[in-house]
Amino acid sequence: MTSTLLSPELTQQHLANPLWDYACSRYQIPEVKRICLLLQDQWHADINILLAAGWSARIRQQPDWQVVLEQIRCWQNDIIKPLRMVRQRLRSEHDLERGLRSELLTLELTAEQIELAAIHQSIVYRTPSSPASTPVSSPLHPQPCREWVYNNLCRYFGLLEAQYPTLETISTGLIGQLSEHLAAELFTNI
Repeated sequence: MTSTLLSPELTQQHLANPLWDYACSRYQIPEVKRICLLLQDQWHADINILLAAGWSARIRQQPDWQVVLEQIRCWQNDIIKPLRMVRQRLRSEHDLERGLRSELLTLELTAEQIELAAIHQSIVYRTPSSPASTPVSSPLHPQPCREWVYNNLCRYFGLLEAQYPTLETISTGLIGQLSEHLAAELFTNI
């Protein structure tokens, strides 16, 4: 018997979704990208989850990151991380390697988009036992929004602390900075 890495309910039509749009626009902000990459490289944080924490604050959701992570774990470990590892090894300026690296980046981004679709499904279509909130129709005041983003990020990083005990002391400043940038961006170009 074969098993799929993704939920059978996830289809091509789910790839274009508000979380994907949000993630693409926010990741283009240099400071957001810098902090996300730093958290990924040093603490193995999932950039898609970091961005989903900001987006879910926008719709006043507090996802159960443990559930979300369980749903994407195989996809992350078996598809995205190996693609990234191979792409990162190709640092040469050789034309053939550069071409292959570019193709791998395209595949990695497609895999990331699929993962974001799975995260979106998990956040928007919660299990009946999970409390769901109503998406907001207007932006939150900056301070409460920053708190929602910060709380979402802290709950995610709380799961990572089991693996990286010093994470809290080292990353608290970065979490605050990322919260500020993601919350501030909720008021422009949504």
